[in-house]
Amino acid sequence: MHGSASETNNKTVLERHAHISTESFDINAQLIELEDENYRYVTATGAVFGKSKKSNLDFTCDKLFFDRETNLIYFEGNVNVKDTANNVDAQSQLMEYDLNTETAVLQVNVKLNQNNSKGTGSLAVYKTKEKT
Repeated sequence: MHGSASETNNKTVLERHAHISTESFDINAQLIELEDENYRYVTATGAVFGKSKKSNLDFTCDKLFFDRETNLIYFEGNVNVKDTANNVDAQSQLMEYDLNTETAVLQVNVKLNQNNSKGTGSLAVYKTKEKT
């Protein structure tokens, strides 16, 4: 762990099997950077995986960016999301997830699987609350 602090910017870097836990999310990665006042911005890279505590989604991806103030999470590269409660598996290259509305927007090479139903496309919107 290392970091820096100044009047304009705070930054902490966690390396090698880093883990953070917030009120809504658990995030694990090879590298996690926490920036800004009260560590508002979280960037995770390298074998990223974790879980949403609120919606019970498991995820993996190459890179993740989380704004703790707006509760928006951006996933990049080989995104895999599993909604175990609804038996839904989703894959894409990009995903935006809004923790407030529990809505995921998946983009690029989207694949959705639920039970015996399968779908592909370039864009999908998944709402966990509505199960659609």
